[in-house]
Amino acid sequence: MRLFLSWKRIISLCFVLLHLSLSNAAVTKEQHRLLIINSYNEGAPWSQTLINPIMLQTSSIEDVCADLVHINGTFIRNDSLYNQMEEGIFQRYEKTNRIIWCS
Repeated sequence: MRLFLSWKRIISLCFVLLHLSLSNAAVTKEQHRLLIINSYNEGAPWSQTLINPIMLQTSSIEDVCADLVHINGTFIRNDSLYNQMEEGIFQRYEKTNRIIWCS
């Protein structure tokens, strides 16, 4: 139950950040991007429980685009691999406004 409360808080925080992003979008009329980084593989059930509500919520919002990256952290075994992965993600999604890291 304690873990569920933690997920609930994280999801609530995501919606607060999304709301702040949207209030900014009304003024600037530009598309806002939300990047969700999942350090587990895409088949991990608990991470899908956390990510799916965020993706569903953002899909119905006009000026928000949510991108999802599954890292599968078991393949990152040293600092060099981590740095390569980090650099690749942030180059690909350099215009992202908000980042959520699910680990």
